[in-house]
Amino acid sequence: MINSFTTRVNLRKEAEVKDPGIFVDLLVDGNFKLIFSNPANKDILISLLNEFIPSKISDLKLVMQEKRGRQAHLKNSIFDLDCEFDDGRTAVVEVQFNSRADYLDRMLYYSTWPISQQKLESEKNYTLKDVYIISFCNFALVHDKNWDEEKVVSSYSLREDSNGEMMTGALHFIYVELARFRKEESELKTQLESFLFYLKNMGKMQMPPKKSAYAPVDKMVKVAAVESLSPEDRTIYDRNMRNQFDIRTEKLMAQEQARAEGKAEMAKRMKADGIPVASIAKYSGLSEVEIKAL
Repeated sequence: MINSFTTRVNLRKEAEVKDPGIFVDLLVDGNFKLIFSNPANKDILISLLNEFIPSKISDLKLVMQEKRGRQAHLKNSIFDLDCEFDDGRTAVVEVQFNSRADYLDRMLYYSTWPISQQKLESEKNYTLKDVYIISFCNFALVHDKNWDEEKVVSSYSLREDSNGEMMTGALHFIYVELARFRKEESELKTQLESFLFYLKNMGKMQMPPKKSAYAPVDKMVKVAAVESLSPEDRTIYDRNMRNQFDIRTEKLMAQEQARAEGKAEMAKRMKADGIPVASIAKYSGLSEVEIKAL
Protein backbone atom coordinates (compact mmCIF):
# COMPACT_ATOMS: atom_id res chain seq x y z
CA MET A 1 0.00 0.00 0.00
CA ILE A 2 1.05 3.62 -0.52
CA ASN A 3 0.97 4.95 3.02
CA SER A 4 3.44 7.79 2.73
CA PHE A 5 1.74 11.19 2.73
CA THR A 6 4.82 12.61 1.02
CA THR A 7 4.53 10.01 -1.75
CA ARG A 8 0.90 10.93 -2.36
CA VAL A 9 1.71 14.64 -2.47
CA ASN A 10 4.57 14.03 -4.91
CA LEU A 11 2.32 11.94 -7.16
CA ARG A 12 -0.30 14.66 -7.24
CA LYS A 13 2.38 17.18 -8.19
CA GLU A 14 3.56 14.84 -10.96
CA ALA A 15 -0.02 14.57 -12.24
CA GLU A 16 -0.42 18.32 -12.47
CA VAL A 17 -0.25 19.91 -15.90
CA LYS A 18 2.84 22.11 -15.60
CA ASP A 19 1.79 24.56 -18.32
CA PRO A 20 -1.85 23.94 -19.22
CA GLY A 21 -1.64 26.19 -22.25
CA ILE A 22 -3.86 28.95 -23.54
CA PHE A 23 -6.14 26.61 -25.49
CA VAL A 24 -8.66 24.01 -24.45
CA ASP A 25 -7.21 20.50 -24.65
CA LEU A 26 -9.63 18.87 -27.10
CA LEU A 27 -8.32 15.37 -26.35
CA VAL A 28 -10.11 15.51 -23.02
CA ASP A 29 -13.52 14.15 -23.96
CA GLY A 30 -15.50 16.69 -21.92
CA ASN A 31 -13.64 19.54 -23.61
CA PHE A 32 -14.17 18.06 -27.08
CA LYS A 33 -17.88 17.87 -26.37
CA LEU A 34 -17.88 21.39 -24.90
CA ILE A 35 -16.53 22.92 -28.11
CA PHE A 36 -18.12 20.76 -30.79
CA SER A 37 -21.60 20.45 -29.28
CA ASN A 38 -21.99 24.22 -29.40
CA PRO A 39 -24.44 24.97 -32.25
CA ALA A 40 -22.28 27.94 -33.26
CA ASN A 41 -19.47 25.51 -34.05
CA LYS A 42 -21.50 23.03 -36.10
CA ASP A 43 -19.73 24.10 -39.29
CA ILE A 44 -16.36 23.09 -37.79
CA LEU A 45 -17.71 19.69 -36.81
CA ILE A 46 -19.11 19.12 -40.31
CA SER A 47 -15.77 20.03 -41.87
CA LEU A 48 -13.93 17.71 -39.49
CA LEU A 49 -16.24 14.74 -40.08
CA ASN A 50 -16.19 15.25 -43.86
CA GLU A 51 -12.46 14.45 -43.74
CA PHE A 52 -13.35 10.87 -42.82
CA ILE A 53 -16.79 10.16 -44.25
CA PRO A 54 -17.51 9.43 -47.94
CA SER A 55 -20.48 11.17 -49.58
CA LYS A 56 -19.99 14.49 -47.82
CA ILE A 57 -22.57 15.73 -45.36
CA SER A 58 -24.05 19.21 -45.59
CA ASP A 59 -25.89 19.36 -42.28
CA LEU A 60 -26.30 17.46 -39.02
CA LYS A 61 -28.00 17.61 -35.66
CA LEU A 62 -26.71 16.41 -32.32
CA VAL A 63 -28.76 13.93 -30.33
CA MET A 64 -28.24 14.75 -26.66
CA GLN A 65 -29.74 11.68 -25.11
CA GLU A 66 -28.39 9.28 -22.55
CA LYS A 67 -28.07 5.67 -23.65
CA ARG A 68 -29.52 3.45 -20.97
CA GLY A 69 -27.38 0.50 -19.93
CA ARG A 70 -28.87 -2.74 -21.20
CA GLN A 71 -27.76 -4.67 -18.12
CA ALA A 72 -28.53 -3.70 -14.55
CA HIS A 73 -24.88 -3.63 -13.43
CA LEU A 74 -23.79 -1.35 -16.30
CA LYS A 75 -23.98 2.43 -15.98
CA ASN A 76 -25.74 4.50 -18.61
CA SER A 77 -23.59 5.85 -21.46
CA ILE A 78 -23.42 9.33 -22.89
CA PHE A 79 -21.52 9.51 -26.14
CA ASP A 80 -19.15 12.42 -26.64
CA LEU A 81 -21.12 13.32 -29.78
CA ASP A 82 -24.09 11.50 -31.28
CA CYS A 83 -24.79 12.91 -34.74
CA GLU A 84 -27.64 12.49 -37.21
CA PHE A 85 -26.86 13.66 -40.74
CA ASP A 86 -29.35 15.32 -43.05
CA ASP A 87 -29.46 12.20 -45.26
CA GLY A 88 -30.32 9.81 -42.40
CA ARG A 89 -26.84 8.47 -41.72
CA THR A 90 -25.53 8.64 -38.16
CA ALA A 91 -22.17 8.91 -36.42
CA VAL A 92 -20.94 8.39 -32.89
CA VAL A 93 -17.82 10.47 -32.25
CA GLU A 94 -15.62 9.53 -29.30
CA VAL A 95 -12.38 10.94 -27.90
CA GLN A 96 -10.20 8.69 -25.75
CA PHE A 97 -7.28 10.19 -23.84
CA ASN A 98 -5.90 7.06 -22.15
CA SER A 99 -5.51 3.64 -23.74
CA ARG A 100 -7.45 0.66 -22.40
CA ALA A 101 -7.28 -3.01 -23.33
CA ASP A 102 -10.99 -3.27 -24.17
CA TYR A 103 -11.29 -0.09 -26.20
CA LEU A 104 -12.11 -1.71 -29.55
CA ASP A 105 -14.77 -3.88 -27.90
CA ARG A 106 -16.15 -0.77 -26.26
CA MET A 107 -16.53 0.91 -29.67
CA LEU A 108 -18.26 -2.20 -31.02
CA TYR A 109 -20.65 -2.09 -28.06
CA TYR A 110 -21.38 1.58 -28.71
CA SER A 111 -22.24 0.80 -32.34
CA THR A 112 -25.26 -1.24 -31.26
CA TRP A 113 -27.19 1.86 -30.15
CA PRO A 114 -27.37 3.81 -33.42
CA ILE A 115 -28.13 0.59 -35.30
CA SER A 116 -30.94 -0.60 -33.02
CA GLN A 117 -32.53 2.87 -32.87
CA GLN A 118 -32.93 3.27 -36.61
CA LYS A 119 -36.52 3.54 -37.81
CA LEU A 120 -37.18 0.74 -40.27
CA GLU A 121 -39.54 1.28 -43.19
CA SER A 122 -41.40 -1.92 -42.35
CA GLU A 123 -40.96 -5.29 -40.64
CA LYS A 124 -40.10 -6.70 -44.06
CA ASN A 125 -37.40 -4.13 -44.86
CA TYR A 126 -34.32 -4.05 -42.64
CA THR A 127 -32.25 -1.84 -44.93
CA LEU A 128 -30.04 0.26 -42.68
CA LYS A 129 -28.61 3.74 -43.07
CA ASP A 130 -24.86 3.94 -42.67
CA VAL A 131 -23.49 4.18 -39.14
CA TYR A 132 -20.02 5.57 -38.45
CA ILE A 133 -18.12 5.06 -35.21
CA ILE A 134 -15.33 7.65 -35.27
CA SER A 135 -12.72 7.58 -32.54
CA PHE A 136 -9.93 10.09 -31.93
CA CYS A 137 -7.32 8.27 -29.82
CA ASN A 138 -4.52 9.93 -27.91
CA PHE A 139 -2.51 6.72 -28.28
CA ALA A 140 -1.53 4.12 -30.86
CA LEU A 141 -3.63 0.98 -31.23
CA VAL A 142 -2.00 -2.44 -31.37
CA HIS A 143 -1.88 -3.77 -34.94
CA ASP A 144 -0.40 -6.71 -36.83
CA LYS A 145 3.37 -6.72 -37.32
CA ASN A 146 3.02 -5.64 -40.96
CA TRP A 147 1.08 -2.50 -40.06
CA ASP A 148 2.41 0.78 -41.46
CA GLU A 149 3.56 2.65 -38.36
CA GLU A 150 2.96 5.97 -40.12
CA LYS A 151 -0.71 5.18 -40.86
CA VAL A 152 -2.83 7.50 -38.71
CA VAL A 153 -6.37 6.82 -39.95
CA SER A 154 -7.74 3.28 -40.20
CA SER A 155 -11.17 2.15 -41.34
CA TYR A 156 -12.89 -1.18 -40.61
CA SER A 157 -16.08 -2.79 -41.87
CA LEU A 158 -17.79 -6.20 -41.72
CA ARG A 159 -16.22 -8.55 -44.27
CA GLU A 160 -15.86 -12.27 -44.98
CA ASP A 161 -12.78 -13.65 -43.22
CA SER A 162 -11.08 -15.49 -46.09
CA ASN A 163 -11.60 -13.26 -49.13
CA GLY A 164 -12.62 -9.87 -47.71
CA GLU A 165 -16.07 -9.85 -49.36
CA MET A 166 -18.25 -7.11 -47.90
CA MET A 167 -21.10 -8.43 -45.73
CA THR A 168 -22.73 -5.02 -45.27
CA GLY A 169 -21.65 -1.49 -45.97
CA ALA A 170 -23.81 -0.08 -43.21
CA LEU A 171 -21.31 -0.18 -40.33
CA HIS A 172 -17.97 1.63 -40.33
CA PHE A 173 -15.33 1.99 -37.63
CA ILE A 174 -12.83 4.80 -38.13
CA TYR A 175 -9.88 5.23 -35.76
CA VAL A 176 -7.70 8.32 -35.76
CA GLU A 177 -4.51 7.44 -33.87
CA LEU A 178 -3.09 10.84 -33.02
CA ALA A 179 -0.03 9.31 -31.36
CA ARG A 180 1.07 8.24 -34.86
CA PHE A 181 0.72 11.76 -36.26
CA ARG A 182 4.20 13.28 -35.99
CA LYS A 183 4.22 16.21 -38.43
CA GLU A 184 5.33 19.62 -37.26
CA GLU A 185 3.34 22.79 -37.88
CA SER A 186 5.65 23.83 -40.73
CA GLU A 187 5.01 20.49 -42.51
CA LEU A 188 1.20 20.74 -42.71
CA LYS A 189 -0.07 20.57 -46.29
CA THR A 190 -3.79 19.69 -46.08
CA GLN A 191 -6.82 20.59 -44.03
CA LEU A 192 -6.86 17.10 -42.52
CA GLU A 193 -3.24 17.39 -41.39
CA SER A 194 -4.01 20.79 -39.87
CA PHE A 195 -7.03 19.43 -38.01
CA LEU A 196 -4.97 16.52 -36.64
CA PHE A 197 -2.04 18.70 -35.63
CA TYR A 198 -4.15 21.12 -33.60
CA LEU A 199 -6.34 18.42 -32.08
CA LYS A 200 -3.17 16.73 -30.84
CA ASN A 201 -1.14 19.76 -29.79
CA MET A 202 -3.43 22.67 -29.03
CA GLY A 203 -3.75 21.85 -25.33
CA LYS A 204 0.02 22.28 -24.90
CA MET A 205 0.43 25.50 -26.89
CA GLN A 206 1.62 28.62 -25.07
CA MET A 207 1.40 30.95 -28.08
CA PRO A 208 -1.33 31.46 -30.71
CA PRO A 209 -0.44 29.67 -33.96
CA LYS A 210 -0.11 31.37 -37.31
CA LYS A 211 -3.23 31.60 -39.44
CA SER A 212 -3.65 28.51 -41.61
CA ALA A 213 -5.01 28.18 -45.13
CA TYR A 214 -8.20 26.57 -43.84
CA ALA A 215 -11.06 28.58 -42.33
CA PRO A 216 -12.61 25.67 -40.33
CA VAL A 217 -9.26 24.94 -38.66
CA ASP A 218 -8.70 28.60 -37.82
CA LYS A 219 -12.17 28.83 -36.32
CA MET A 220 -11.55 25.72 -34.22
CA VAL A 221 -8.37 27.28 -32.84
CA LYS A 222 -10.17 30.58 -32.17
CA VAL A 223 -13.14 29.14 -30.29
CA ALA A 224 -10.88 26.80 -28.29
CA ALA A 225 -8.93 29.67 -26.75
CA VAL A 226 -9.51 29.52 -22.99
CA GLU A 227 -9.96 33.27 -22.76
CA SER A 228 -12.78 33.14 -25.32
CA LEU A 229 -14.92 30.77 -23.24
CA SER A 230 -18.10 32.10 -21.68
CA PRO A 231 -18.25 32.06 -17.86
CA GLU A 232 -20.50 28.99 -18.00
CA ASP A 233 -18.19 27.14 -20.41
CA ARG A 234 -15.14 28.14 -18.36
CA THR A 235 -16.73 26.52 -15.31
CA ILE A 236 -17.29 23.30 -17.30
CA TYR A 237 -13.75 23.44 -18.68
CA ASP A 238 -12.23 23.85 -15.20
CA ARG A 239 -14.27 20.90 -13.94
CA ASN A 240 -13.17 18.77 -16.90
CA MET A 241 -9.51 19.53 -16.19
CA ARG A 242 -9.91 18.74 -12.49
CA ASN A 243 -11.46 15.40 -13.43
CA GLN A 244 -8.60 14.71 -15.84
CA PHE A 245 -6.11 15.59 -13.11
CA ASP A 246 -7.82 13.19 -10.69
CA ILE A 247 -7.78 10.39 -13.28
CA ARG A 248 -4.08 10.93 -13.95
CA THR A 249 -3.33 10.99 -10.21
CA GLU A 250 -5.20 7.71 -9.70
CA LYS A 251 -3.27 6.13 -12.59
CA LEU A 252 0.07 7.26 -11.16
CA MET A 253 -0.89 5.97 -7.72
CA ALA A 254 -1.84 2.61 -9.19
CA GLN A 255 1.52 2.44 -10.96
CA GLU A 256 3.34 3.38 -7.76
CA GLN A 257 1.33 0.77 -5.86
CA ALA A 258 2.38 -1.89 -8.36
CA ARG A 259 6.01 -0.85 -8.06
CA ALA A 260 5.81 -0.90 -4.25
CA GLU A 261 4.27 -4.38 -4.26
CA GLY A 262 6.99 -5.57 -6.62
CA LYS A 263 9.70 -4.18 -4.33
CA ALA A 264 8.09 -5.83 -1.30
CA GLU A 265 7.90 -9.20 -3.05
CA MET A 266 11.56 -8.96 -4.07
CA ALA A 267 12.56 -7.98 -0.53
CA LYS A 268 10.65 -10.96 0.88
CA ARG A 269 12.55 -13.37 -1.35
CA MET A 270 15.90 -11.77 -0.49
CA LYS A 271 15.07 -11.91 3.21
CA ALA A 272 14.10 -15.60 2.93
CA ASP A 273 17.48 -16.27 1.29
CA GLY A 274 19.23 -14.80 4.32
CA ILE A 275 20.50 -11.64 2.67
CA PRO A 276 21.28 -8.94 5.27
CA VAL A 277 18.57 -6.33 5.80
CA ALA A 278 20.98 -3.51 5.01
CA SER A 279 21.73 -5.04 1.61
CA ILE A 280 18.04 -5.59 0.90
CA ALA A 281 17.37 -1.94 1.73
CA LYS A 282 20.16 -0.84 -0.59
CA TYR A 283 18.86 -2.73 -3.60
CA SER A 284 15.07 -2.57 -3.03
CA GLY A 285 14.73 1.05 -1.99
CA LEU A 286 12.70 0.02 1.05
CA SER A 287 13.65 1.13 4.54
CA GLU A 288 15.04 -1.36 7.05
CA VAL A 289 11.90 -0.87 9.15
CA GLU A 290 9.69 -1.79 6.18
CA ILE A 291 11.82 -4.85 5.42
CA LYS A 292 11.75 -6.09 9.01
CA ALA A 293 7.95 -5.80 8.97
CA LEU A 294 7.64 -8.11 5.96
